[in-house]
Amino acid sequence: MNNRKNELVLSALDLVRVGEALEEAKRKLRMLVEQGVPYESEEVKKAFDKCFLLQQQWKELEAKHIRLKNRITGN
Repeated sequence: MNNRKNELVLSALDLVRVGEALEEAKRKLRMLVEQGVPYESEEVKKAFDKCFLLQQQWKELEAKHIRLKNRITGN
């Protein structure tokens, strides 16, 4: 049981890490837009792609974390 709890904690840490990276990527994208950088620019496209990829990663980690939590709690 302890191993599963450790795995759950590590999973939560992964979520936090990716969540923080996602928030930073969103801030950068927002800053570019507020500075008037054209949406079609390579810089904005890269920032958007980074946000998108991190959002996808977060969703996958979240689903994995919920499955793990449900296995541990029996839900």
